[in-house]
Amino acid sequence: MTSKTPLENITLLTWMATNRDPRFLENIIYAFEHKCRKKVTKVYYLYGGKPEDAGKLKQKIAEVKAFCTEKEVELVDLRVDITDPSDYDQLYNGMVKVLTPRLVEIGDVCVSISSGTNAMSIVWMLLRTMDFFNGRAKFYDVRKYEPQFKVQGSPICNKEDQKINEINFSVRKMYLPVSRKSTLVGDGISSFSHPPRSAKRSQAMEDLECYSSMPDSLLILGERGVGKSSSVREIVARIKSVKEDKVVEMGCGEFDKGIVGSVLFGHEKGAFTGAVEKRVGLIKTAENGILFLDEIQDLPKDVQRKLVRFLQDRKYRKVGGNTDESSNAQLVFASNNSIEMLREKLDPDFYDRISTFVVTIPPLRECPEDLPEDWNNVWRKVRSSSAPEEPPLTPELKAHFDNPVNLQGNMRSLQKVARHIIAKKAWESADKIREVLAKLEAENRLIGACDSGEAGRPGNAAFAVKDFKEFQNCSWDEAEAKFKCAMAQWAQEQYPSLAAAGKALGCTPRTLSNAKAAKAKVAAKVAVKKKSR
Repeated sequence: MTSKTPLENITLLTWMATNRDPRFLENIIYAFEHKCRKKVTKVYYLYGGKPEDAGKLKQKIAEVKAFCTEKEVELVDLRVDITDPSDYDQLYNGMVKVLTPRLVEIGDVCVSISSGTNAMSIVWMLLRTMDFFNGRAKFYDVRKYEPQFKVQGSPICNKEDQKINEINFSVRKMYLPVSRKSTLVGDGISSFSHPPRSAKRSQAMEDLECYSSMPDSLLILGERGVGKSSSVREIVARIKSVKEDKVVEMGCGEFDKGIVGSVLFGHEKGAFTGAVEKRVGLIKTAENGILFLDEIQDLPKDVQRKLVRFLQDRKYRKVGGNTDESSNAQLVFASNNSIEMLREKLDPDFYDRISTFVVTIPPLRECPEDLPEDWNNVWRKVRSSSAPEEPPLTPELKAHFDNPVNLQGNMRSLQKVARHIIAKKAWESADKIREVLAKLEAENRLIGACDSGEAGRPGNAAFAVKDFKEFQNCSWDEAEAKFKCAMAQWAQEQYPSLAAAGKALGCTPRTLSNAKAAKAKVAAKVAVKKKSR
C-alpha cells in the first residue's frame, strides 16, 4: 500500500485575533495540514492593543503558548507598539519596525492574513505589494463557513468545511488600490501613472514589477519615447525601495568612447592626459541605489567586459587603479534596439549577464486602450496656467491618435501635440485644433517617408558610399555582398526590430541576418582565388 506524501514543514506568520485565540490559530494550523499538506512547526505571532487590554492580551498569549506546547509548535510572540488595531498607519509602521530586524531569521514563510482587523489584512497586502519579504513569503486566506465562525469557542470545523486559499494574483492587481501608500520617485506623470488597460502594457508592467524584486540586473527594451527612464524612476526604484536622488542615469552614447570607462568606474590622478585629480565613477555614486545605463548598444566592448566582472562579483577597478573597489549599486539597462540586435552587437558574456530578465515596453500604437489616460496625463504635465485642466479631445484629435504615423515618438508625440495646442491656444476652437493637427500630420508623413526610405530615400544617406571608393578593386560579388552588409547594418540601427527593418526594405528578417555572413563568405572565396593565382 502506497504511503501518503509526507507533510512539508513550514513557518507561519500571523496576527493575533484577540477574541478568537487560541481557537482561530488552531483552525489555521488545521487548514494548512488538511488542505495544503503543510505542517506548521514554528509560528511568528504578532499582537498589539490598547494599554487597558494588557491583562487580556497576556492571558491570550499564555493560552496560545499552552496550545503550541501541546502541538509541539515553536512560538515566537512579537509585540507591536500600537494602541488602535484599526489604524492603518500605526499598524504599518509598527509591523515594519518589528519585522525588519527579523527578516533573515524568518526566511521562507507562509502568511495568514485572516486574523485581526480589516485594516490588518490591507497592511499585509501592502507589505506583499512592496515585496517587503524579498520574495520569500506566500500569503493565505483561511476561513470557516458561517454561522459557526460567529460563535466564540465553537468547535474546530471538519475538513469538508475548512477553506484556505493562496493569494496568488498578480502584484500589479494588488498595487493599484494601494499605490498612494508607496512613495513614488519622479514626477508621477507618465504612461505608468495610471492603471494599464491594454493587455500588452499590463503584462509589461507586471513583468517589470516582478523582475524588479530580484537582485539580478534588469534589461528594459522599447522604442524611443515609451518611457524607459520613467519606468526606472517610478516603478523599479519603488520596488527596490530606492530614493529619487539615488537613481543615477547615464546615456551610453553621450560620451566619447575613450572616456566612458572613466565616467563609469572613475579614475586615479594621472591615469591619462587631463586626469589632474581623482574621480569617483557613477558606479560608486550609485552606491545604495540604482545605476541606469540607457542605450547600452553604444557601450564600448572593453567597458562591457569590465561590467561583466562587476555584475559577477561586484568588484571593479578605476582607470589607472591597482586595487579593487566595490559597490552595491543595482544596474538597470535599457535600449531601443531589439533583443536580436543586442545579441549581435554586444559582447557575448555581457549580453548573457544582462539578459536574464528582459521587459519590453510596448509602443503607444499597440496600447490604444491606454491612449485617453496617457493624453490626459501628458496634458496636465505640460499645460500652462492659462490652459484648461481637462485636455481637449475632439473627433479630429481622436482620429489623429488613431493613426500610428502620428505616434512615432510615443509619449513625445503626445507632448508635441499638447504643446502646439497650448502655444496656439487652440483649445478655444475646433478649427484651430484642426490647423495644428494638419501641420503636425504633414511633418509626421514626411518623417515616416524618410524613415521608410521613401521621398527620394534620404534616409539611406547614412551609408553613402562616397564616390564608390570603397568598392574599387572589388569583384562584382564582393561589392554586392559589401553593399548588402552595409544596408543590413544601417537597417538594424534605424529600426526597432529586424521584422520592421525587413518590412521597410522589402525583404525578410533572415535576409538581413544573413547579409554579414554572406560578406564574410565572399571575402573568403576572393582570398582563396587570389592565393591560387
